[in-house]
Amino acid sequence: MRTFLITKKERIDVIFYLKNKKIRAYYVENDEDVFIDMTLLKAINQQCKELDWIEENAR
Repeated sequence: MRTFLITKKERIDVIFYLKNKKIRAYYVENDEDVFIDMTLLKAINQQCKELDWIEENAR
């Protein structure tokens, strides 16, 4: 699980479910789903590469 601070009041958790290769991002304080911006998308993409879910040369 990765945690990202968007503002001082908001904390986002991103969970990588290894068995079914799914990702969930949500605000910790209210358990609402997160709209993913480019910074968070890049971090998720990097984590997927580290988990070997996507190839380095994938388009």
